[in-house]
Amino acid sequence: MERKVLAVEERSIIVDDSGGGTVKVSTRTCHSRSLGFLVIRVGDLSTETTLLDPLAKSVLQYLRLLISDTEVRMLHVRTEAEVRAFMTTSGAVFSHVILIGHGTPSSLLALGTQLSGAEVGSMLDEGDPKVVISLACSTGKTAFARGLSKSKSVRELVAPFREAHGAAASLFLQTLLHKHLLMGHEFRTACRLANDGLEGTHFRHWRGGVLQG
Repeated sequence: MERKVLAVEERSIIVDDSGGGTVKVSTRTCHSRSLGFLVIRVGDLSTETTLLDPLAKSVLQYLRLLISDTEVRMLHVRTEAEVRAFMTTSGAVFSHVILIGHGTPSSLLALGTQLSGAEVGSMLDEGDPKVVISLACSTGKTAFARGLSKSKSVRELVAPFREAHGAAASLFLQTLLHKHLLMGHEFRTACRLANDGLEGTHFRHWRGGVLQG
């Protein structure tokens, strides 16, 4: 929820509440940046109806419960050119990008094209650096993730180390955002806590080309 900061006291801030009074909250639960989530579903013609669309819908509906519907956008694409065209006109308003599609240890797949991490990073290069959460299998491996996380368009990157079941990927994302945005944990801690709740699936956290955990 959006609130006006009235005062700062060490590690707390005083904000207005909905009843006309004030309340003190920890600074760790506050985000100074405006939130905007872009869900990019990169289709492949063969698994869209059985995997990619259900996963994208589960992510979209959770985000609509978490933040205002006006701060969430779903983009269905199959090619790199579609992403670039959209980001050129609208990319600057998003703080978070969620990638849903198929991946390999070195690429994101887009209708027969293999996009490297650096190429995906260049597609997102509009506005401030973004938090990128990839749910595409194996995109947390070094060959892909290092190049993407080093891009000037990326502030944080989280991606699966190996293959990830669609249900596990959805659960991880929801737990990560719950711990970070609702419970106020730092992003790195939220990633660890989200991983702790999974069995057989591990997501890696990258920043600036360096593996964080």
